Amino acid sequence: GSGSGAGATYARAPVAAIARLPQVTASAPLDTYTVLQPASATLAAPVNGVIPAAMWHRKLLAGGLPDPADPNAVDISFTVAQASPRLRVGSALPLVLLGATGKAVRVVVRVAGIDAAPGEFPPQYGAGVDFIWATPAFVRAYGARLLTGPGVAVRLRDGAGSVPALERSVSRMAGGKFVSDYPFGPQAANTEHSIH
Repeated sequence: GSGSGAGATYARAPVAAIARLPQVTASAPLDTYTVLQPASATLAAPVNGVIPAAMWHRKLLAGGLPDPADPNAVDISFTVAQASPRLRVGSALPLVLLGATGKAVRVVVRVAGIDAAPGEFPPQYGAGVDFIWATPAFVRAYGARLLTGPGVAVRLRDGAGSVPALERSVSRMAGGKFVSDYPFGPQAANTEHSIH
């Protein structure tokens, strides 16, 4: 997966334009939100139903995927569950998120499932592995109130070998700004190390 970052420093290119790049074979828009508590978590929400239906599949360890129409249902990575042993399927999970105005916004979500997915196996670099996966309904219900980092997950024609060309293309679209990405291909060795 790879995506464009948010903010004045990072490239922001239209998802539709990224999807049309020759390196890209599939894409899905997703938003990320800054979680203040628990601070180790990353909240991600697919904008449509492509994730996890066609991309970024998850192996469910308990429960099920959240109903895409439920704004308060989530699935959590096994690392989130391990960090909070009282969290189970059906548990309420209080979150403090960074609001669009810079103030904290409290949201209580319900755990529908516990998963294991690419990017969630330690050791990894970057934005942490403690994923909380919200739904498209979360984006509609809360997105305007929260500081949102729009992004796109992509599948590349030549895997990790396409990342430099993709980065150059997205940077060019965004006037030379830096591209923030999180490629999973090179991290496979860490995942293999974690599960063996």
